[in-house]
Amino acid sequence: MEPCENPMELKDIISISISVIALVASVIAIYLSHWHKSSKAILCLNSRLFDCLNEKTKRELRYTFSNTGNQELFVKDVSLLRGQSPLGNLKHSSSYLVIPSNHIDPFIIKPGEIKLFILSHEVDYELATDYDEELNKYILVSLEVISANGKRFQVTHDISNLGPSGPDIRDKIWAGVPLGGSV
Repeated sequence: MEPCENPMELKDIISISISVIALVASVIAIYLSHWHKSSKAILCLNSRLFDCLNEKTKRELRYTFSNTGNQELFVKDVSLLRGQSPLGNLKHSSSYLVIPSNHIDPFIIKPGEIKLFILSHEVDYELATDYDEELNKYILVSLEVISANGKRFQVTHDISNLGPSGPDIRDKIWAGVPLGGSV
């Protein structure tokens, strides 16, 4: 009895290829939905108000922080910084001045949640006489964030050009700032 040689036809190769691609796509989808934990978030400036009723002018900044990833995020610190770089104190080696502002308690934000917080500070804060304002020209809202898998992040929003009546709504200052890479 002679062995039957039945070569695969093109339609068989196409069918097997489609099946393999579907299997690989299913495995990737299962991995991404059940095991892969992404850290994603967006910081958005919603409004700024100036209080000129007292002796000192105060600026109130309203922000939302949205967890767009699929793991919890712990916001360890929210602060107002002044320094040489828009990167912030965890990503840049220069020193930063912490501008006095209201205290915001640390908080946990679950996937899909949005947290509103208000940062308030005096506009005319005191600087040392030898402080170089030209060199340290960046004013930043900084969030130090720790993900559920232990990665540390810093989200910084440059508000150096934020005045009482500007910038325009189309300015990049009103765009969201993503969480970015870990420190």
